[in-house]
Amino acid sequence: MEQCLYLFLLLCLITNSTEQPMPCHTIMDSCLSDQMLPWTRCFEHSVMMCVHRGRMPMQREGQILEASIEDISMKNEVKRNTSTGHLIHIPAEVLERAMKRSRMERSIRLVVSVFHASLFKAQKHTGNELLGNSVLGVKVGIQDFHNLSKPVTLTFRHYSKEENGSCVFWKDGDSRQDTGGRWSTQGCQTIRMNKTFICSCDHLSFFAVLVNPGGMGTISDSHVLSLSYITYIGCGLSVFFTSIALLFRMCMRLSRKKARDEHSMAVHLQLMAALLLLHLLFLLSSWQAERPLAVRGGGLCLALGLLLHWALLATFTWTALEAFHLYLLLVRVFNIYITKYLLKLCVVGWGVPSVVVAACALIRPYGLYSFQAGNKTDSSAGTSTYTSTNTSICWITSGAVQYITVSAYLGIVFLFSAAMLGVVLVKVQKIGSKDVQTQQMKKISQKCVTLLGLSCVLGIPWGLAFLTYGPLSLAGVYIFTIVNSLQGVFLFLWFCSLTWKLRAADGSIVTYQSTPKTENGSAT
Repeated sequence: MEQCLYLFLLLCLITNSTEQPMPCHTIMDSCLSDQMLPWTRCFEHSVMMCVHRGRMPMQREGQILEASIEDISMKNEVKRNTSTGHLIHIPAEVLERAMKRSRMERSIRLVVSVFHASLFKAQKHTGNELLGNSVLGVKVGIQDFHNLSKPVTLTFRHYSKEENGSCVFWKDGDSRQDTGGRWSTQGCQTIRMNKTFICSCDHLSFFAVLVNPGGMGTISDSHVLSLSYITYIGCGLSVFFTSIALLFRMCMRLSRKKARDEHSMAVHLQLMAALLLLHLLFLLSSWQAERPLAVRGGGLCLALGLLLHWALLATFTWTALEAFHLYLLLVRVFNIYITKYLLKLCVVGWGVPSVVVAACALIRPYGLYSFQAGNKTDSSAGTSTYTSTNTSICWITSGAVQYITVSAYLGIVFLFSAAMLGVVLVKVQKIGSKDVQTQQMKKISQKCVTLLGLSCVLGIPWGLAFLTYGPLSLAGVYIFTIVNSLQGVFLFLWFCSLTWKLRAADGSIVTYQSTPKTENGSAT
């Protein structure tokens, strides 16, 4: 028994000698070099144990702009100022709970530090900036504080006209291997008054103000709710009507003696199928993102984000192919010889999006994507209060992938479609200017009007995405949402109109007779 006691004392001596508290000015370098944990978790743990001298022991150029460590024994509320213009108000509840947790200690440690924004590398880039390129860290004792009855108040001063700003806190990755993080507004309320942002949060963490100068800013919850209803209703109607159109076309083919589809109609049906998949996957992605937190992420959300990206790129690609087909149909009417024309279009229309998405999948940019929404309340004192919330969808979480494969891809497709439509308009103008018009020219003109209308419905709405920036951003978002969510309905109406016109012209439901020729020289 005595030998066991000696062994225990020896182990205690060895432990105390090998785990000496490190100086506070060295913990930043140690945490940044730690590959096992995010540096923020390491810092919060180490700063409670380190040895310090004075009130500002940890300033590091380009990393810690200001730091203060205090050991306090009072249970009253605490107010602290920083030289960088921050004001921190910690309620008494925090100190009381910290004292109860540390009953063996006579005091608790309060750490207030200001970090450079470059230390916080978010997994996704929203295009926003951190106010003053600074992050305010507040830590009291070793305990984590959440769901405080009286919030912690932090004041951020600014000297520019930043109208759009939201209080956020740093949220580390969910696993040990996930060393990244993201900014979240959960539990925080933003009040903007004169040249200050006042953040009221129900927890302690690393805080900042996320601003978007000159951008669209935060859409209020009421607008988000209205846009959500518009989107869900429009997408639901589009799924219903595009499904009817595709089923009707299949039945019509089976009832015909000659099952030879005309290329124009085949291209339109491919585009209709892409739109059906896009709207259906959007609804599924939104539904998955609204599920409980424990099940809404993971592999299913990743797969839905990937498929939604693929369907969107397929829709863009078939829009470009519509413009290309329109050019062949109305500009290069004669001497067109393209072998396996429809097969080649399908390879491009479905193959290009598949290749792009497969390449993107290598870096796993898909998952739960969140964007900010908030309510604004103006008071008689001249202050504005913002309550921020997050709206999520299974989508692309990488900003670079979004810009390259969605925004840039859309820009190229939109410019190509606009150029093709311009060429077609010139062609129509030339046909209309002739004194003698044959019956064939009249048919071409009618087809041009029909296809031009379809191309406008399918091309121009995507271009409205560029109106969601700038002073008309909110109106642009509404127009974009209404028109694009109802594209399937517009396509169905066009399909019905085209079918009725062809029946009136030929006495039965037939298809166009002017398409690019196949390898046997006949239009199918």
